[in-house]
Amino acid sequence: MNIRTTTHGIELTDSISTYIEKKLVTIERLLKDTPPETLVEVEIEKDNKHRKGQGFKAQINIFLPNKRLFAAAEHDDLYTAIDQVKDEILGELKKQNVKRRDVVRRGAAKAKQLFQQFGSYFIPRRKSK
Repeated sequence: MNIRTTTHGIELTDSISTYIEKKLVTIERLLKDTPPETLVEVEIEKDNKHRKGQGFKAQINIFLPNKRLFAAAEHDDLYTAIDQVKDEILGELKKQNVKRRDVVRRGAAKAKQLFQQFGSYFIPRRKSK
């Protein structure tokens, strides 16, 4: 998994970088079955259009082999925005994993149903005593 962090209007300090890496550990765990060239982009920017004080915007893009997942969050506190976007992208990843699992289960259920319908023709049944 490749992680790319970009910032706009704010300097990427070591504390921010380590905080992002710490938050991405759970995302890495969910992406363990994906190819190693999977790209995760984290964008952090200072929102100058905010009326009250300064606002921060955090975005995460995950580029899977055939799909792109996206999450964004805005908050007055930078670390809270990072937490919110992490929670949102985790929800997207879990939803994606459930969809993939359901497709596999539906296929297995169809195969089981076919074997039950036509299985008696191929497998001799034991006679009960």
